[in-house]
Amino acid sequence: MPAAITFCATSKSGLGHLRRLTNIGGALRSRSPSIPLDLLTNAPVAGLTDAEIGLYRRIDVVERQEMADFLLARQGGGPVLVDTAVIPGLDRLPGPLCLVLRETVASQLNRFHLDGDRPWDLVLLPNPADDWRPDAAAIPARRIEAVGWIWRPPGPVPSAVDDGRSARVGGGLLIATGGGGTGETARYIRGEMEPLIEGLHDGLGSPPEIIQTVGPRSSAEARIDGVDRYVDVGARLNQAFAQADLVVSTSGYNSILELACIDVPALLLAFPRSLDDLQARARRWGDRLGHCHEPTAPADSIRWMAEVMEHGRRRPPVDLGPPGGEVAAPLIADLLA
Repeated sequence: MPAAITFCATSKSGLGHLRRLTNIGGALRSRSPSIPLDLLTNAPVAGLTDAEIGLYRRIDVVERQEMADFLLARQGGGPVLVDTAVIPGLDRLPGPLCLVLRETVASQLNRFHLDGDRPWDLVLLPNPADDWRPDAAAIPARRIEAVGWIWRPPGPVPSAVDDGRSARVGGGLLIATGGGGTGETARYIRGEMEPLIEGLHDGLGSPPEIIQTVGPRSSAEARIDGVDRYVDVGARLNQAFAQADLVVSTSGYNSILELACIDVPALLLAFPRSLDDLQARARRWGDRLGHCHEPTAPADSIRWMAEVMEHGRRRPPVDLGPPGGEVAAPLIADLLA
């Protein structure tokens, strides 16, 4: 049996790392069905379908600080793939090391240096070559490749509950605030969203149903006042986006791309974070997806949402190019050679 490729995902407060790695895993499985895929994650798996979970030969829940020791004890020696996370002691592993590096502000790049001056064998940038690339000196690596956006199409939108767990949205205004997040993040989003909901009710004679997605890691304080219904869409957030008339979403990497490939207008809302500048991302994608919410101009967001709902506006999907997971898969498989 060939050596396994091990994916390391940190996913206690959000699901982005797990989603990106699993998109790559699906492409690897399609290309090379015989290569075993293992997953280390620091929280129980959430937000994946049964089929996606089935991509992995084994899944182990291991604290981030203990992942390197866990892999050393296993004595596998195969490639290890890490998504935008710092895992202490990774340099001690004998096999090839690959970093999937989402866009990161320059001042934070040194966090991804391996100890012992070891370079990464491969750094994959999940964006087109002309979108973002760190300075070569910022990340010691033998090879850095931009593979394009790593995204999943929504597929056919179900007309009813399709797996017994995912609730149907069925139109209206859908608010998606991420897979989890900290209490501080939840309070910030509530502080931005609740005045927008109040203003939308005041501005529309017949306001839409307002739905908020909640998941297994959503805290009680993440629930926004003024919402009519809370739904757990499970692993099908991309399909829930496609069912809505209007989406309000945080501007995380995966959410942006899953919105980009459909025609539903979106209000993009950012919150403070250290590694990537969410407000900058919301501004870059705002015109293409709908509107970027500016905290200093809430009236503009309310006016835009009211116009979308009154006139039933749609927008053209964005051409994202081929899924980057398909480009990344052969590069990762080559690390087994």
